[in-house]
Amino acid sequence: MGNQKPISLREYKEKHKEQVIRLVSDCVFEIFGSGPENTDDLKDIKREFFERDGMFWVAEFNREAVGTVGVFREDEKTARLRRFFVKMDFRNKGIGQMLMDKALSFCKEKGFRRIVLTTYAQMKEAIRFYKKNSFTEKDLGKKILFEKNL
Repeated sequence: MGNQKPISLREYKEKHKEQVIRLVSDCVFEIFGSGPENTDDLKDIKREFFERDGMFWVAEFNREAVGTVGVFREDEKTARLRRFFVKMDFRNKGIGQMLMDKALSFCKEKGFRRIVLTTYAQMKEAIRFYKKNSFTEKDLGKKILFEKNL
């Protein structure tokens, strides 16, 4: 990235919608060879995240979405992390950690005691990242549950 503008983290706004859907779809295609089965949650982030005591962030570089993460209330003490993606060309540059730190900080401020997420075995980089961030793993068959006490 050199002398170019730094990455900025922004709270999701409606203007981000198309870029977010494209980023998530591209990342899913890169891993699985097909797009996401369902992007309904991305079509109404306000309802799926904000109205469920959550938040959704977009990492931007030169006004382009290069990373995303969202959290929402799963139950009284638990938050669920979803749609955590970083564009391939921007991985291993600290963007994922910036997004994760923002999400964890938000969850602590909201009083959540635990955060959970599910992922797939094919998402090897993500699995390494979650373990590096002290999430514990529970195999659920096709999916893997990760959780962390806050």
